[in-house]
Amino acid sequence: MDRDLYVEWMVATTPSTILGSVDHATLRSSLSADFDRTMASRYASGERAAAFAQRCRVQGAEPDDYRLREVRVSPDAAVLAGIHFKSMRVDHPFVGVFAQTRALSELEVSKASSLLEREFRCFAPKQVSWWSPEQHDLRGAPGAVSDMRLLVGRLSELALSAPSLPEGLEIERDSDGSSYPAYNEILDEFLAANPQWIDQLSRTDANLYVQCANTGSVLQLKAHGQVVGIAAARLGSVRGIAGWEIVDQILGKAVRGRALAPTFQRLLLATLRIEQSSLVFGTIDARNEPSRRTALSVGRKDVGGWVFVPAVQ
Repeated sequence: MDRDLYVEWMVATTPSTILGSVDHATLRSSLSADFDRTMASRYASGERAAAFAQRCRVQGAEPDDYRLREVRVSPDAAVLAGIHFKSMRVDHPFVGVFAQTRALSELEVSKASSLLEREFRCFAPKQVSWWSPEQHDLRGAPGAVSDMRLLVGRLSELALSAPSLPEGLEIERDSDGSSYPAYNEILDEFLAANPQWIDQLSRTDANLYVQCANTGSVLQLKAHGQVVGIAAARLGSVRGIAGWEIVDQILGKAVRGRALAPTFQRLLLATLRIEQSSLVFGTIDARNEPSRRTALSVGRKDVGGWVFVPAVQ
């Protein structure tokens, strides 16, 4: 295995919007560390593979089948790929490509997807997930379906000024995570009213929520003392790039439909300390157009994402 080729691909496919304004030595070091951690846990660790197999049991599959593996997809290209399950459901398997030795054309990606589906046939996957940065957009590949999008911005360039909140609304910062039950109530209400989002919106777990409150920012939007909205951020990283991660933002029924989401996000951004990082990022499901519009309205930019590509028929 040529580790350097994989790391070089990871560096080269950093979105061009970001690549032009980061220190390349730092980026390479961070991506190298990410690569080594992933290989240690998903490629080399038999214990991790056994635990994965125990959690997502598929008849006929052995623990080693759950490992990340190197697959040659053409005479001069290889990928590191592994099995995944949407929401950890064994009836929703897909192959995820972690790294490549070089970029592939749309046609090559389609052919490689067919090969990878055969390679992991014991799980019966129907799609392969590929990283698709702005400079190498794969959404035009045959049958491609856009998955998560990455939206980034810099605090120094974003539209942080926000109009005053309507009468009866106020912002309160949560520094210890005590608003987590209120967050769950709002999310539960939203999902009950919009069941089509149940498999598409992930719930922020309690530990991550408290981390946001303690080291990042959690804002509560209140109406006459009642929590009607939550926005949360923390310091995190994506593909080796460190910055402020927008972890969650949700509005309750009482204030939905009042065009408050951009204002609420600007208020959250205004609490983030630029001296810790000037970069802001977050991932948004491609089907979640309202959240994407909110991110774009405050000045963040869609710089790429992941696409699902089916096998060539």
